[in-house]
Amino acid sequence: VFVKKQQNHGRKTLLHPIRGEPTFRREFKRLTYLSSCQIAAPKVVFYGEDYVHNNACAILVTEALVGFSPLDWVMEDWQNKSQSTYQQKQNLIKAIALAVRRLHAAGLTHRALYPKHIFVKNAATHPEVALIDLEKARFGLLFLYRSYFDLSALNRHLDVWTRTQKLAFFLHYFQVNQLNKGLKLLLRLILRRSARSSLKR
Repeated sequence: VFVKKQQNHGRKTLLHPIRGEPTFRREFKRLTYLSSCQIAAPKVVFYGEDYVHNNACAILVTEALVGFSPLDWVMEDWQNKSQSTYQQKQNLIKAIALAVRRLHAAGLTHRALYPKHIFVKNAATHPEVALIDLEKARFGLLFLYRSYFDLSALNRHLDVWTRTQKLAFFLHYFQVNQLNKGLKLLLRLILRRSARSSLKR
């Protein structure tokens, strides 16, 4: 299992304007929701919270993602192992794109969609993808905004992928064979946001 503990860490909301809502409570809710949607993410074993000496304490225990590796580790292998075939890479790109699409179709924006938060198993054969660190995830009304926000962040950290591979991801994500005018505009906006955010770092 994987154990996460925190003390006095939360975010003020309309329902919790004074003490705020514990960060791990939000993550617990998101993981429970994703499980009900059959979207791959760590399975919750236990969640609890209490006040100890006026300190808000929370603990979240999840099953370890056995056999999974962060995407940034997998991408390093892409560079170091020439035997990774074109089709293996395409299969992995498609699996990641569909996993992110399922998250967005469920109404959630990850809000920290970086390669280290995308875990991959059997990358070279039959890729399985799980998403972690969902404490910042929020529900949003517009699917295209969820796409715009998360894909901009992901694109900014995918330096290893070529332009062709990024385009393949985008096509798989939107489940189309070619971009129409609307998707071309969205892609330009995503690239512009990625570039602007990179300059701020």
